[in-house]
Amino acid sequence: RAGDIDPAWLEGVRVFGLTASASAPEVLVQEVVEQARRMFDVAEVRDFETVREDVTFSLPPELKTLLPTRPGGSPPTAGGPPFGADVPPSSESAAPQDRDSEREALPPEFESGSPAVSSRVRPLLLAAGIALAVAVFSRIGWRDIAAHVGRVGPWFAFLVAIYGLSQAAFVQGWRSVFDPPLPIAQFPKIFGLYLSGYAANSIAPGNVAGEPLKMHLLRGATGGEGAVASVTLHKHADVMAQWIFVAAGVVAALAQFPLPRAAQIAAVASTAGLGALLVLMTWALGRGAYSPIVQRVSRWKPLAHRLDSLRGSAGNVDEKISRFYAERPGRFAAAVAWCFAGWCGGLLETWILLRLLAPGAGWAAAIAVESLAMTLNNLFLFIPGRVGSAEGVRVGVFLLLGLPAPAGAAYGLLRRAREIAWTVPGLVLLARPARALQATGGSRLRSLVPGEEGR
Repeated sequence: RAGDIDPAWLEGVRVFGLTASASAPEVLVQEVVEQARRMFDVAEVRDFETVREDVTFSLPPELKTLLPTRPGGSPPTAGGPPFGADVPPSSESAAPQDRDSEREALPPEFESGSPAVSSRVRPLLLAAGIALAVAVFSRIGWRDIAAHVGRVGPWFAFLVAIYGLSQAAFVQGWRSVFDPPLPIAQFPKIFGLYLSGYAANSIAPGNVAGEPLKMHLLRGATGGEGAVASVTLHKHADVMAQWIFVAAGVVAALAQFPLPRAAQIAAVASTAGLGALLVLMTWALGRGAYSPIVQRVSRWKPLAHRLDSLRGSAGNVDEKISRFYAERPGRFAAAVAWCFAGWCGGLLETWILLRLLAPGAGWAAAIAVESLAMTLNNLFLFIPGRVGSAEGVRVGVFLLLGLPAPAGAAYGLLRRAREIAWTVPGLVLLARPARALQATGGSRLRSLVPGEEGR
């Protein structure tokens, strides 16, 4: 960095050269140039281009699968500077059809054309989840399940609308951690970006695919560093709100219902695991998470060249996050509160469904169903979309609470249908051309973000 330069090194020097390769972020180069201007009263800076740098970096294979295919057959590349660094594009890299052919050769395991182990396992996990659901529903009886689903009838549209309010609460939580704050007029555009990420999380295992996607779509509006910081802060607030909701619900369920010992242990263990993840996340973000991650992963030679260029920007992201925690604690607390309200929307949905499917059940049962199903479903994050496993867990929770199994199966199917109803709009947004997605999350938004007009 510029601050590492010792003036004694350049005593008596009249002309000195500064070199930078493709892996050096332009922002660091300019820092050194500006430092030289201040320290040595530099009168002239000349640029000499010895080699035309035209290396671009492709999106990770997992993210490529979520984006539409170009007419030539390959998904769009990430293009542009990493983490929002201001690197002037060359004429060669401006042509999208040449980007994949210009990038450096990678080992076969990093090419999208070579199937990874995870891509072979996912279909098997998905098939296993579906087989589990079919077996459970067949044992319960399809006619009984259909009869219970029929009890909901037109209320289903109301439930979809209710969950829309929950989604809006999560989006408002995300909006709370933007720095500078976004005007309320941009809420619909942020909602669209959020739905794209929600759709990615709904179909991919781990429930984390949506975060990189939102970072990518948002980078044109806030810069890459701002996008990573806001999505990370929102994820932290979301996990904190989820743990508070689950912990309170599990405590209430254990106090109200005589659950079997194994179910108690599983619920407490899963809740403790989520709490441990929250503590680790809070500790890592407080001390700076991205710089150590980039530094350690870049020691692996196949990725070293790519990640070296991100070190400076990773440090800037850590600084943005740390500064937000220190200077905006009220806004982070507001984000947690909004996300908690979003999780409570699921509780309201469960209470309404229980009134229709099992009329004798009240708020205590609704809290137990929502919290226990949520914490036990976290054990099956490795299954894509938790297809089948989520339905099986919900039937099991109903039986543990003494509720009818057909009602539990109907509840699981209706929750899945509601999830699909909100996943489809996100998939529609993802199916649009990549350029249109960037416009929605980028240039149109940029013009209305305070302090971004001159970026």
